[in-house]
Amino acid sequence: MSSTGRVRIKVDSATFNEAVRKVFVTFNSSGKELAKTNVLFSQSKDKVKEVQWNEVFEFEVDTSKEMEVEVNFSRKSVKDSFVIAIPSQLLVGMVKAEEKSLPLTFPIGKLQIIITPIDFGVQVKSPDKKKKPVAHDSTKLPPMPSEQEVELRFKDIMRNMNLTPEMVKGWDLQTKWKLVSQAKKAERQEGEEDKPEYWIEKLKEDRENLKKCNILFWF
Repeated sequence: MSSTGRVRIKVDSATFNEAVRKVFVTFNSSGKELAKTNVLFSQSKDKVKEVQWNEVFEFEVDTSKEMEVEVNFSRKSVKDSFVIAIPSQLLVGMVKAEEKSLPLTFPIGKLQIIITPIDFGVQVKSPDKKKKPVAHDSTKLPPMPSEQEVELRFKDIMRNMNLTPEMVKGWDLQTKWKLVSQAKKAERQEGEEDKPEYWIEKLKEDRENLKKCNILFWF
């Protein structure tokens, strides 16, 4: 099931290991272009190893899907590009309305961006003097194990999602546990649909719904 949210992204700068020209960045999701920076050094004959944009974009993203950051440039008269994927779990694991600096690396350089989830992400509770009664939350996370266990599981998730230490820098233990729990929940949901029992129950439900419809139609 898809869910959308607005995100603000500042494209700061990029550095390259070799001289390039005609540099720009696009943000894409499911084959659709969401935003594009200005093209820098498109007319200059001099090639550069560092570019700066300081451009800010705000757009809607599907937080259930990964977002792709594509760095485009020319070198040796040949157009080239590299795509860096930002997993959906990383987006929803960010703190709502809080800036997050992300240094994204690619084979010949690094891109520096700053992401701010505007209306999604982890909600940080402000400290209250008076404790309020806690309402039942069906989405409550399972009990957190020891810090060592959380870090161990989180490292597995990082490997599976190709997350770099820079992407998760500054994450507290609660945020890491939330990402681990969401990943495990997604695995269980996908696994259930692969079981024959799931579809047998699904067919039973559809048959019961059809009976109800026939009864209503008869009357």
